[in-house]
Amino acid sequence: MKKTTTAQPDIAILVRYIRGDKKPMAYWSRFIERDEAAQEKVALLTRLARMFVASDVQRLSTASQTLARHIFQSYKSAAAGSGEEIAHLYYDSRVIPLPEGVRPSLMSTRRMKFKAGAGQIELSISPIYPGRFEITGRYQGPLSIQKGRAVLKGRRSHQGIFDNFGFFYLAPVDPGRYRLTCQLADQEYLIPVMEL
Repeated sequence: MKKTTTAQPDIAILVRYIRGDKKPMAYWSRFIERDEAAQEKVALLTRLARMFVASDVQRLSTASQTLARHIFQSYKSAAAGSGEEIAHLYYDSRVIPLPEGVRPSLMSTRRMKFKAGAGQIELSISPIYPGRFEITGRYQGPLSIQKGRAVLKGRRSHQGIFDNFGFFYLAPVDPGRYRLTCQLADQEYLIPVMEL
């Protein structure tokens, strides 16, 4: 009586199979070539390996360090004790490396996200013509946006009013360093340094 097995190849065996190490694993090679589920796993692992090789690990590491530094600076500004509630940066598309083959001009809009109390503030910064930007912002959270204002101070001052959906708009904005204050209900959130 022949014994049947329901064992499946583990990842180490599948990796050896993908690398072409078939002779020492004759049993598993035959099994994989006849088993549809094993073939699907091999295909998935092969795609993952290609993605890993294609990704630039060094650029991703540098981007992570830059974003971490910006987040730390945001918290450091809060610790300086300006007396205002600081909105803390947690995402900045400018520090994320572009995929291979994508030209920067195709990805010109910068996105930033900030934690603001129990809510969040999202900014989209887009060039409208050389040397000028437009900023579209949105607040999502529990605070009332009725009569909410966004005030940008720096090289020049700009002011926007929150609409019924929590959006505001500022343009045209010159390049430079700015502070953005979002005044919502009885609360103000400050983004202390924003470089355009």
